[in-house]
Amino acid sequence: NLDGVVPKQGNFTFTFDEEMVPDSVLGVWEKTKYVSFEPEIKGEFKWISANELVFSPVQKLPPATEFTAEVENEVLKYTKGKKLNIDDIKFQTALLSISNTKVFWTKTDAGAEVVKLTIELSEIVDVADFAKQIDLKSNGENIKKDLISSGQSATLDFYLPDVKKSDDDLVFDISL
Repeated sequence: NLDGVVPKQGNFTFTFDEEMVPDSVLGVWEKTKYVSFEPEIKGEFKWISANELVFSPVQKLPPATEFTAEVENEVLKYTKGKKLNIDDIKFQTALLSISNTKVFWTKTDAGAEVVKLTIELSEIVDVADFAKQIDLKSNGENIKKDLISSGQSATLDFYLPDVKKSDDDLVFDISL
C-alpha cells in the first residue's frame, strides 16, 4: 500500500509472493528492522500472515515529504536459500495546500476599518513560520499583510492595511 501519495497516519502493509515466516512469529510486534525508510520513520513491525508484514509508525508522518522504503535482508531470516529481488519503494505524503480563503471588511480592536484575509490550509502549521512563506499580490504588486493569528493552526488570519475601500474589484494572487 506504499504507492504514490500515502496518508500521514496509518499502517503500511508489505505483501510477499511467498511465505517468509513460520506461524510462531505471527501477531508479535517487534522492533526488528525489516524495512528501512529514508528519511527515517520510527515504528514497529508485525507479521500478520506468513507473507504479510505490517509496519506501524509511532507518529504521524510530516506533510509534503518524499520517502524511500528498502526491504532489508532481515526478512529472509526464517527462509533458506532465498534472495531479495525487490526494488526500493518510493512514496510521499500529500502536499500542503490552501483549502479555502475568505476576504472581507472588518474592524480592528482599535476600531479601524480594514480588510481581513483568512487562509485555511490542509494541515496544521506553525503560523508565524508559515506566514513568511506566503506571497500575496494584486495586479503583480505585493500587498502588505499583517499577521493576526498565532500558534499552531490550519487557519491564518491577516489584516491588509493598505487596501482602501476605493480599491474596487481587487483580485488577489496567493502563493506558497
